Amino acid sequence: MTTIENWVLQHPHIADFVSPLLNLEDISALDLAKKLYEQHEFMFAYDVVNTGLKNIRLQFSKQNISKVTDYDVLSAVINVDDQSRALCLQLKQLEGRLYVQMKAHDKALALFKELADLDFNDEETLANLASCYKTQALTTDDKALSQTYLQESYLLYQQAFECNPQSYWAGINAATLALLSGHVKEATRYCQQVHDYCISLTTTDNQDYWLSATLAECKLVNYLLIAGAVLYDELLEAYKQAVAASNNVTQIASTRKNANLLLSWHYSSQTSLAIDEKQRSQLLDKLQVILFTPPVLVFTGHMIDTPERITPRFPAEHENRVKQTLQNFVLESKALWSYASAACGADILFLETMQQFGLESNIVLPYQEEVFIKKSVSRNNPVLAEQVSWEQRFQQVKHYTESQTGVHLWNSSIQFFEGCNLYYRYANLVIYGLALIKAKQLDSKLLHLAVWNGEKSSDVGGTFDAISCWWQREKQPVYYINPLQPDEVQVFKPLEPVSKPQWNKPLAETEDGEVVLKSIVFTDVAGYSQFTEKQILIFQNEVVETIAGLIDDDRPDPEIKNTWGDALYLIFSDHEYAGNFALALSELIEERNRNGYWAGLGLPSPLHIRIALHFGPVFSAYDAILQKKTYIGNHVSNAARIEPITPPGEVYASVGAATFAEVLGVKSFVCDYVGRVPLAKNYGVFSLFRVRKVAQTV
Repeated sequence: MTTIENWVLQHPHIADFVSPLLNLEDISALDLAKKLYEQHEFMFAYDVVNTGLKNIRLQFSKQNISKVTDYDVLSAVINVDDQSRALCLQLKQLEGRLYVQMKAHDKALALFKELADLDFNDEETLANLASCYKTQALTTDDKALSQTYLQESYLLYQQAFECNPQSYWAGINAATLALLSGHVKEATRYCQQVHDYCISLTTTDNQDYWLSATLAECKLVNYLLIAGAVLYDELLEAYKQAVAASNNVTQIASTRKNANLLLSWHYSSQTSLAIDEKQRSQLLDKLQVILFTPPVLVFTGHMIDTPERITPRFPAEHENRVKQTLQNFVLESKALWSYASAACGADILFLETMQQFGLESNIVLPYQEEVFIKKSVSRNNPVLAEQVSWEQRFQQVKHYTESQTGVHLWNSSIQFFEGCNLYYRYANLVIYGLALIKAKQLDSKLLHLAVWNGEKSSDVGGTFDAISCWWQREKQPVYYINPLQPDEVQVFKPLEPVSKPQWNKPLAETEDGEVVLKSIVFTDVAGYSQFTEKQILIFQNEVVETIAGLIDDDRPDPEIKNTWGDALYLIFSDHEYAGNFALALSELIEERNRNGYWAGLGLPSPLHIRIALHFGPVFSAYDAILQKKTYIGNHVSNAARIEPITPPGEVYASVGAATFAEVLGVKSFVCDYVGRVPLAKNYGVFSLFRVRKVAQTV
C-alpha cells in the first residue's frame, strides 16, 4: 500500500477526491497536491498539502524531537535529515502558492516571511516572498507604502536571481519590478541576461510554457524601453507562441497579470518610455485577446413540464432543440467550468452538455439526494420504453461529476422542510457564490446562462429568482434560451429596475413559525473548562461585559442574543455586519492579549476566542422557558459544530456564509478557503473558510 493510500485511510474525508489518482504508482502527497494545483483544484490541493504536513508532524512527535505544532514544524526539521527538510519546505512553499491562488495574500506573505526568517533563502522562497510584496504594493491605497513594498519586491527578486542566475522566472520579475520602480538600467540589464539564457534553452522540441512566456515578457520590456528593439508583430507573435505551449489557464492568467501591470502602470516622469499611453492601451487590448482566460458558467432553468401542466413552460417535445442550442452556446462561450443544480429538464440537459464536451461541472443540491430525486427529478414525468428516465440521467451526470478530481457535488442543506421554497433560493445563492469564487480564483469572466420562458415570476427559489439575483449583483447580461422558442439565445438586460430580493423577509410559514435566511455567530473560549472558579467569575464580570459593550457600541443589535458560560450565540439580519462583528470581537480579545490586560486580571494568557460564522434558513419559534422568540433548525446546529474546530483566535465561515458574502459583494471582509474539515460531534465533513479584513497587511 502506498504512502498516500495510508493517508487516505487515516483521512477518509479526502478519499472521495483523491481516489481517481490513486492508480498512479506510489504517488506522494506532494505529487498529488501539485497535480491538483495544475488542474486548478486549489481548495483540494490545500487539503492534501495539510495531510502531508500532518503526517510529518506525527512522525516527529513519535520521535520525541519536539512538541511539533502547526506553527513550528519547519524549525523542528532544520537540523534533521535533508530529505525531511526538503519535503517539508516544498510542501510549505506549495501551501504558500495555494494561499495566493485563494486570495489569502496576507497568509502567503506571513508563510514566506517565516521561511525566510528560518534561513530558507533559496530562490523559490525569495521569489515567492517578492511576489507577495508585489501584491501588497498593488492592493494598498497608501502610495508611500506601495512604493516601499514595490522596492522590497524588486530587491527580493534581485536576490533570488543572483542566488540562481538560471532562474529566469526570478530574473524576468526582477527586470519588470526594476522598471516599475524606476531602475531603467537594471531593468535593461536583467532583461538581456534572462533573454540570452532563455534563448540558449530554446529548441524546436522544447515547448515549455514558462520559457516562452518569459521570452515574450522580455520582448515587452524591451518594446517599452527601447524604440525599434522589438517589432510590434514580433511581440504579439511571442505571446501567441507562449499560449500555444500551454492549456493551463493559471499560467496564462499569471502572464496576463504581468502584461497588464507593465502596460497600465503610472510610470514616474523620470522613466522615459518608447511608446505613449495611447499605444500602451492599444497593445493591452491586443494582449487581452491573446491571453484569454476561459469563462465560468453559472446556470439555472425550468424543469420539464409534467403532463398535468395546463400552460406550457418547457414542453417535453422541445427538449432536443433546447439541448442543441445549449451545446452551441457552450462551445461558442469557450467556458471550461460550470455551476448548476440537477433537476429534471434544463439542469440535467445543461450538465449533459458540459460533460459531453469533457468540461467541469459542479452540482449543488438544495437538500438530501433521495428527497431531491423524488421532488425535482422523477416527479410525475412519463418515460417512453425507449427513453432513459430522468432519474437515470441524474445518476449519470452525478457519477460524472463525482468522478472528476476534486469535490464537485454539494448539498446546501442536509434536510428539507416540506412546502418551504426558501431552500431552493438558498441553493441558488450557494451555486452563484461558488461560481463567483471560482471566477475570482481564475481571474476570469462569469457568464450567466438560463433556460427561461421570459416571465418575471415571483416564485421564491425559481428560475427568475436566480436571474434577478445575478442581475442585482453584477448588472451583466443574462443569456437565456426560451424553451417555447428554443432555437436561439436571447439576452436579458432589463431597461427597468429589477426588484431586489429581500433576503431577510420571512418567505415561508409553518404551523410552528416562519422560515427565514439569517446570519449566525457562535463563539466560545479555548480552555474554558480548565478555568478555576475565580477565573470563571472574572471572565463573567470582565470578558462578558467587554463583549456586551462591543454589541452595544453604536451597532445595530443582533435579533437574538444568548449566552451560557463562555458560549455566545447571536443572530443577525445583516450578513456583512455579522462578519464585521465577528472580526471586531476577535481583534478586541487579541488586542487585550497583546497589551497584557487579560493576564493582569488573572485570566489565562493568552485568552483565545473561537468564532464561527454561518448563513442559512432557520425557523423562528417561541421559547416558552425564556419567553421570547428564538431561531432553531439544522443550520443553527451547523454553526454550532463549526465553532469547536475553529483555531483559537480565528473566525471560520461555512460555505453558506462565504458564498453569500460573495453574492452580496461584501467589501469589508473576505473568506479564504482553509479546507474540508470534519465538524464536531460527527456532524459531517464540510468546506470551511477563514474570515479576514480586506486590505489586511502583515
